[in-house]
Amino acid sequence: MAYVVKAMCYVDSEGYGVPNLKGAKRYESKEMAELAAYVSNGEVVEVKDYSQKTNKINPHKRKNFRKEKQSKSNQAWLKQEVSKHEQKKEIHSRS
Repeated sequence: MAYVVKAMCYVDSEGYGVPNLKGAKRYESKEMAELAAYVSNGEVVEVKDYSQKTNKINPHKRKNFRKEKQSKSNQAWLKQEVSKHEQKKEIHSRS
């Protein structure tokens, strides 16, 4: 578990403020982070490191998702348009 110091913004290794968590100085021990927070008049924030985990999608779930996502082919709507057009022709030819 890593800790960073936040005093209006995150504090980097040089003691300057940075707007994002990427540039913040990470402390491995909470005691060191508390000392840095005391000096900079900030607070200790616990950071969870998600970079070690890999976000892999299960291949079985991926296949199931693709099966559910089937859409109509272009032929389906075209057939509907042709049948509507033929009905209009029949109505006009009768009158």
